[in-house]
Amino acid sequence: MNSSDSWTVRNVPATQHRLTLTKLDPGSLYEVEMAAYNCAGEGQTAMVTFRTGRRPKPDIVASKEQQIQKDDPGTNTRSSNQSDNTRLSPPEAPDRPTISMASETSVYVTWIPRGNGGFPIQSFRVEYRKLKKLGDWVLATSNIPPSRLSVEITGLEKGTSYKFRVRALNILGESEPSAASRPYMVSGYSNRAYERPVAGPYITFTDAINETTIMLKWMYIPASNNNTPIHGFYIYYRPTDSDNDSDYKKDVVKGDRYWHSISHLQPETSYDIKMQCFNEGGESEFSNVMICETKARKSLGLPGRLPPSTVSPQQHQPPNSGHNVLGAGAMVARSSDLPYLIVGVVLGSIVLIIVAFIPFCLWRAWSKQKQTIDLGFPGAGLLVSSCQYTMVPLQGVSTPQANGLRYANGVHLPVHQGANGHFPPATIGHPAAKPQGYIPDEV
Repeated sequence: MNSSDSWTVRNVPATQHRLTLTKLDPGSLYEVEMAAYNCAGEGQTAMVTFRTGRRPKPDIVASKEQQIQKDDPGTNTRSSNQSDNTRLSPPEAPDRPTISMASETSVYVTWIPRGNGGFPIQSFRVEYRKLKKLGDWVLATSNIPPSRLSVEITGLEKGTSYKFRVRALNILGESEPSAASRPYMVSGYSNRAYERPVAGPYITFTDAINETTIMLKWMYIPASNNNTPIHGFYIYYRPTDSDNDSDYKKDVVKGDRYWHSISHLQPETSYDIKMQCFNEGGESEFSNVMICETKARKSLGLPGRLPPSTVSPQQHQPPNSGHNVLGAGAMVARSSDLPYLIVGVVLGSIVLIIVAFIPFCLWRAWSKQKQTIDLGFPGAGLLVSSCQYTMVPLQGVSTPQANGLRYANGVHLPVHQGANGHFPPATIGHPAAKPQGYIPDEV
């Protein structure tokens, strides 16, 4: 790793879980940082350091022997095996490890690997030796995964000085031991004040196991907190549609375990998940937030029936209550259905108003039309003829009588009038004469 601050950036799709780095310099130390990002921003950064292998030296002697002894197959096979052995070998020895205090009787051993010899490193092993007793190196721990470059060594004696070294292993064997660490004395302070860890873990994986369980995995780098010892992790989770921090529930994972299963969750529900690491000094900052949704409940009913997830189970009647409000087949109302319910009520109200308004408009139109007809022909139904007809008796014809009474023009006359067929002028009218009080507008 050089002092240059230039970084090569690669954008990896979210669906891709593997990246191969090419065109690296042989025998060089590299630092890789990785962070996830979305529209809300960038998450916490994870870091790993590795060293590339050295370029194999050409086997000049073997090539000369191949040119001289081409006809000898045994010689060719032996020389080709020598060439292969120079390319493939056990890993190189890691760099000198660094030691930091973990607890009263334990320490953290941290190292950086070197070349892998042509095959991936499968594991690491750590050895130690006491300084006050000149003895052999003792195996402290083995089968350390290649993704972990730090391990806690426990069970050390108080007041004793130790040295540590590391080996790397691949399919071809183990490397030479690294250079021994500086001497470290286990102080054994019983009342040591713990520093609060600052950087939290990083959640790398979440998956819904079933309708009530979510499993997650994370990584934690002690070097990010200056190798401050931690006692475990806090896991917080709540439904995604909740905005209240008090809805978070907490699970505690003690020790250095890096996976956990969250159970007793609701089916088909999305959850926000975040973490902290802790020790006696306090809790770290929160990790990145992951969102994971549980699986839907499987339907076990007959065809044509509602699935069990949409029908509420039969509710038992609580003590000292009147009666059950919900029946056995009542539908469960979810918060996501509320907007659709409001829209349905509003549209139904609008349709009801329109249906009630149409008959009212028709009645108003009919009333206005009838009023217009009445104003245009006010006496159409009550026309009475105002013409009066008079009968002029012929001269020499006696006045008609009815029941012994005389009449003319429809008017009964007294007996003393109209004698001998003569009537007063006011009584007898003529066809050409208009009656008195005639008004032309009345016709």
